[in-house]
Amino acid sequence: MHSELETVRVAIERAIAGMNAEELAWRPEGKWCVAQVLEHLSLTYSGTAKGLRGVLQGGAPQIRPSTWKERLSVKVLVGLGYFPPGREAPSQVMPRETNPQGAVNEIQVRLSEMDRAISECEQRFGAKATVLVHPVLGPLNLRQWRKFHRIHCLHHMKQIRALRTRMQKEKTPRAAL
Repeated sequence: MHSELETVRVAIERAIAGMNAEELAWRPEGKWCVAQVLEHLSLTYSGTAKGLRGVLQGGAPQIRPSTWKERLSVKVLVGLGYFPPGREAPSQVMPRETNPQGAVNEIQVRLSEMDRAISECEQRFGAKATVLVHPVLGPLNLRQWRKFHRIHCLHHMKQIRALRTRMQKEKTPRAAL
């Protein structure tokens, strides 16, 4: 696995280490649970892999020019590593179910599939090739795709750590005053 995505794999494993199904499904009102965060990430990985496989089968990338807004977004997110909070996920990567164990099993499979698809595109088109259009960021090259997924994952791992902290606080009985 490419080192950029190996960082993703390790971050996920560390964030969910020791969690049981009940903890993976726990969530505060109006928030995603850990299993839903994992499902969301899995959907992003499978969507990227599917898009890249389509490029490989089609023989050549079909890329449009970036808009100024997309170029700015890529500079901020991929260039500076800043993932702005509060943005709603595109509908195609919204979690649909909360099967905690399924989400845990699925995410590493989807990450590996995406890593293979990126590597195959890299072999065919070169590492700096712009091969696929992100639904928000626009056209990205293969290096940018890996970095985007690392930054995106780390953003969500912060959320998982915060969920775990909140869950522990709510489970711990408060001392009587």
